[in-house]
Amino acid sequence: MKTKIIAAIFVLTVLAGLIFLPSDKSKEAAKNSGTKIQDKIYVAVEGAGEIAVISVKDKTVIKKIDLSDEINGMKIGFMPHNVQVAPDNKTVWVTANANDKAMKMSFRFVPRAQADEGRGEKAGMKVNDEVIVIDPLTDKIIKRIEIGSDLHLSHVVLTPDFNYAIVASQAKGIIYKINAKTYEIEKEINTEKGGEPHGLRISPDGKTAYIAMLGGKSLGILDIGKMNLSYVPLKGAAVQTGVTPDGKYALASIYDAKSLAVYEIASGKLAYVDLPKEAKGPVQIYPTPDSRFVYVADQGYYFNQPAGNSIYKIDLQEMKVAETIKGGNAPHGVVVSQDGKFAYVTNLLSDDLSVIDADTGKEVARIKVGKTPNGVSLFYGEGLFVSKNNSEKDRLMIKETNLNLGNASKSEIVSRKGIHWHPELKVIIKGEAITIPANIGIGKQYADYPFYDPMMSMTDMHTHDASGTLHWEVMQGPVKKEEVRLSAFFATWGKKFDENCIFEFCNGKEGRVKMFVNGKENTEFQNYQVNNKDKIEIRYE
Repeated sequence: MKTKIIAAIFVLTVLAGLIFLPSDKSKEAAKNSGTKIQDKIYVAVEGAGEIAVISVKDKTVIKKIDLSDEINGMKIGFMPHNVQVAPDNKTVWVTANANDKAMKMSFRFVPRAQADEGRGEKAGMKVNDEVIVIDPLTDKIIKRIEIGSDLHLSHVVLTPDFNYAIVASQAKGIIYKINAKTYEIEKEINTEKGGEPHGLRISPDGKTAYIAMLGGKSLGILDIGKMNLSYVPLKGAAVQTGVTPDGKYALASIYDAKSLAVYEIASGKLAYVDLPKEAKGPVQIYPTPDSRFVYVADQGYYFNQPAGNSIYKIDLQEMKVAETIKGGNAPHGVVVSQDGKFAYVTNLLSDDLSVIDADTGKEVARIKVGKTPNGVSLFYGEGLFVSKNNSEKDRLMIKETNLNLGNASKSEIVSRKGIHWHPELKVIIKGEAITIPANIGIGKQYADYPFYDPMMSMTDMHTHDASGTLHWEVMQGPVKKEEVRLSAFFATWGKKFDENCIFEFCNGKEGRVKMFVNGKENTEFQNYQVNNKDKIEIRYE
């Protein structure tokens, strides 16, 4: 969530894989010794078999990553359909489908993408489709995960804790759960027959993936822990999903019905926002950081539809199209910057990327990227530097700069890498369980509260529903102990809690305040330092 300002400098040798202890070099010295890692846009250029890397600042292509590989003496191209930067910005994941690069390609998507044409089966050889992992600091491939042949791997997403990648095979109807640390497939499940899973996104708590079932005309709901899948019927073919950052809605683009499905997660209610009559067929979608709007790329072009050139901005409060923005030819992929100021949209047939200014609702730049661009994702440099180490040729280092811990000592730091915790809280007053409301800490009304993130319009500690699960989310370190004390949540909730009182109930003849953590009585009360998955129970009895 919040971009943290940190003061120790960490040196990580990327190629050697060694982590050194923090040094005392200053911010200025770090800048002088290296090059700042810039924010970048990654685009899956399917027709070229490449990933285009674009500078956010300069709006130019700074590198193209060739995904081809030599297999049994033959150069085999891999055609990327989707690209996803991991939530921790340490890796970039690509669904790459095998194809003999010498063959001429004709683009087809829905229900089969371009990569399904000619699959690298030269001389009877089967080549597996892959999930490719890229290091965004060097923009080099660091891992190829072979999945299987003839799969058409459509989309890949990662859980917020960076532990798992979820991948869909559209052609075979399979969902894969990949360990993002070991790169091993931990589990796979089959979808319903003819389901054709395509796009997918994960809920903010990391527990659920919402999958667009193209053939099944449904919204797939995947329990990531149990790897169980259920379905919500839709009125048409779903291409991509989205989940609002507040966890309230799961969304799906409905291509043939030319609409957006809006599924309220807590209640299970389903509604639709129909696009204007001139719409050609929506493909990818992406909600804004404040959960108010969603951008919809109206591509068309498939199933005998003419190509579109519009991006629709839908107001999820008003449940209507708020703006129609002109883009390139056949808008396909879309992503929104973490500050909500820009949307980036790939244009399938004009071979470029549109940059949309959210304030004006206008396209402010168009960047050529290559043949038939599809997926798009954003990488944030977050104050990192890469430099040459003069003592060892070709050795790269990363330095975290802009780091200012103020007067905080090492003992006051909980985590240097951010946290994404889910403790559980119960409050019981005289035997009656008190409901902990949904959306505590979410919305601009909390702007004056401690630990508020204006980009996400929420505080670091918040709730998404009334289950009692608290969300403690700080995406960048360091995290100080004061940020994870129980008092921080009660301050956000606006309720009194200490060793003497819970709400208006205070120690006296009618009862006393007691607190239990993971089944054991705890006397730290408001000063308790919360941990992930804690079970906290506060009683007045």
